Amino acid sequence: MNHQQLVQDRIRKIVAIAIVIFLLFGLRLIEIQAIRAKGYVERADNELSKSATLLAPRGAIYDINGVELARSISAINIAVDQTVVNDPVNAAMVVAPILGMNPAELLPSLSGQKRYVLIAKDVQPSVWREVNDAIISYNTRVVKTKSDLNKRIGGFVPERSYIRDYPSGKLTASLIGVVNDQGIGSGGLESSLNSILSGTNGKYIYANGRGNIIPGSEEIRVEAKSGTSIRLTIDRDVQWVAQNAISQAVASSKAKSGTVIVMDPKTGEILAQASAPTFDPNIPSSIQLQ
Repeated sequence: MNHQQLVQDRIRKIVAIAIVIFLLFGLRLIEIQAIRAKGYVERADNELSKSATLLAPRGAIYDINGVELARSISAINIAVDQTVVNDPVNAAMVVAPILGMNPAELLPSLSGQKRYVLIAKDVQPSVWREVNDAIISYNTRVVKTKSDLNKRIGGFVPERSYIRDYPSGKLTASLIGVVNDQGIGSGGLESSLNSILSGTNGKYIYANGRGNIIPGSEEIRVEAKSGTSIRLTIDRDVQWVAQNAISQAVASSKAKSGTVIVMDPKTGEILAQASAPTFDPNIPSSIQLQ
């Protein structure tokens, strides 16, 4: 075999090897893009997306004239994923004042390896907006300096919640009752009609970018179903008269407690049911459940 034939033989081998390599790459590409594409997409979605509970509001309670005696008001819970809080000290300094805390008090909740830590419960939506704006402003300043990129704040996540509000306060407290920290009725009609007033929670997913919800990425997968509202035969005006009467009677007789019920003699409907002493359901410290 002369030199020219030897060169041509080597070229053919190199070409053959190159063709085999390209075929292998082609087959691998087909496997990734066609055969296993769905699996890779699902894996990417699982790594990027997170799911959260979409809380359902409880039904409202009205008097006979449609006056609200109990209602659910939108609120926000703020949680933290400690694993993506790169700089807990600076994060605490930025967020703590907005939550009415000092940085030293908040710092332990931001440090560690827990994926979920609740740092603020049932705050007004405006508080979360202020926290989020402060984080964005801080991160905008930090990214201008390459050496400080690892100090960006992340890991703060808002969750929709509801606060139970009682517009009539003490006036209907003993009748309406209250709900506990888990949103379950713990007294009065809130407890006895809990299955009716309670809603069904839903579910939503969101894109997770360094522990933060990527704006506009929220997608509801299961809609939350609100609880059923109820209308009572109670008349708030009659309730006011009854509450004043029983409070004065208990005070003047130095009794431990008292209850009065006002009924419509024609229909048997209860127009008022008042007890003394009473409490303010909007102030947890005044509630003593027995």
